[in-house]
Amino acid sequence: SRARTLDRKTRLRLSVMAAPNEATRRQAEIDRYTALIEEAARKLPQSIAPHIVKLAPTLAKAAVAAKACIPILVTQLKKLQQLYEKLPRTVLKVVCGFVLCFFGGVYPTLIATVEAFRQCGWDRTRAAMKELAGEAKAVLDQEAADNKKDADGNGVPDVQEITPQELLVRKTHLVMSTCDPEKVSRAMGGLYTSWIAVLAVLKVRFARTVALAMGVANILCPTQTTTDSEGKEHPITGPDARPLSGPAKVLRDSLQASLPPQYQKWLDPLVRWIVKAVSLSVAWTLMPIMHATHSSIRGGMMCSRALLQLANEKQVMQDYLPKDHQQTKLDEVAGWSLALVGFAFQWKFGFRVPFPLRLFMLPLDAVEGSLRWTVGS
Repeated sequence: SRARTLDRKTRLRLSVMAAPNEATRRQAEIDRYTALIEEAARKLPQSIAPHIVKLAPTLAKAAVAAKACIPILVTQLKKLQQLYEKLPRTVLKVVCGFVLCFFGGVYPTLIATVEAFRQCGWDRTRAAMKELAGEAKAVLDQEAADNKKDADGNGVPDVQEITPQELLVRKTHLVMSTCDPEKVSRAMGGLYTSWIAVLAVLKVRFARTVALAMGVANILCPTQTTTDSEGKEHPITGPDARPLSGPAKVLRDSLQASLPPQYQKWLDPLVRWIVKAVSLSVAWTLMPIMHATHSSIRGGMMCSRALLQLANEKQVMQDYLPKDHQQTKLDEVAGWSLALVGFAFQWKFGFRVPFPLRLFMLPLDAVEGSLRWTVGS
């Protein structure tokens, strides 16, 4: 026990002694990246160059942090891939069905993106990502070796003795000479093609939501049109237009009493704008409910049928369970029951992940928000 304590104290003392060297090395790397960014910014238009120069230290810190995180991320992704390959496909179906049943309404855009990627060229995308990862790893390895080169043998790395312009040219030459242009071009083309296909699918789903909102608005505020001699349609306004009815009429009457007579001509357009805005808001509010309903049913059925298949593979309750889900209604009863529980779970938490799990879902929340912004823009 005493030996272990001494060993622990020795390791702690060594780590404290090494901390300044590590901090000095990291600061030197940040300064090097800052010089690179400032030199590259001078070649940009004068309208944006000063702003890039001001952000250079922050961008350099982000680049150093990303460079430190990339190997860790690659290692974790490899472990996840190994775990994915080791797990039986039936177990993966159970897990995916459970997650889809209880959290599908929280990430509708992310789930739609994954489904679109699988349908629109997942193999091409995976191959492109592997090629880019290989090229990035080769560049990082060469860059790490280049940072240690000391051609004059004075004990100081060459990258710390050259001007920022020479450093930019040196690093650019390193990247250009290390990367395979054919692989990079092929991989970027594959990713771009897949993303365009996925974006088209997401745009269609977004358009459905907008079309639903506009359909409800047209029902509440029907617009009459007339056709002229050239065959063009024009909306009928003024006293010849059909009077509003239902909620739109109530809204119009309440606004009519508060508007001055000279502004009465804006009354009908204002009511239609308000109705369309409310309809669009309601449509986006109902979208998580519709996605949660669909994902709960789909995930519940997937999970129940995968559990039935897993029970047959493990030879559990062979005398009571059929070998095929088409020979029984048990999977449907269990699937619909699980779907009901999953939807109630999502409804209770407002279609959000509960707090203890929300911390682990922050990366998924960021991806979901980015996808919604991309589709909406």
